[in-house]
Amino acid sequence: MSITVESARPRIIPDAYVLLSNWRYLEYGVLRIIAGWGRSAGDWEDKLAVCHHTWLQAEIVDQFRKRLDMFPGGKRDGPVNDVFERIGNAVLLAPSFADAMAGVHELLLPRLVRDYERYIRISHPVHD
Repeated sequence: MSITVESARPRIIPDAYVLLSNWRYLEYGVLRIIAGWGRSAGDWEDKLAVCHHTWLQAEIVDQFRKRLDMFPGGKRDGPVNDVFERIGNAVLLAPSFADAMAGVHELLLPRLVRDYERYIRISHPVHD
């Protein structure tokens, strides 16, 4: 006799979809942080860098959405893991522009890149 654990998630939605959806949420969080805090950038060159980074983040979020649309049964912008939500909100609500950018560039992005690299190494090249 086997015991199965019931999940609220339909079987058609794979683990990869949930993971990619959580990453999309974090990337969108980075976009919100940069756009929200961008008004606090000081010099003209800083504002140009913030605008460019905002555009790049929007492209990343768009690519995630397009990839997620390839999965059947997924729900766009569905609920995410509460840990991802707390981390994103903590950086978004940082006390200063410098703290927010440190959170993005020293906390969020390096960990995301490390997780992406690990995922690429262990996933199937076609059927992730």
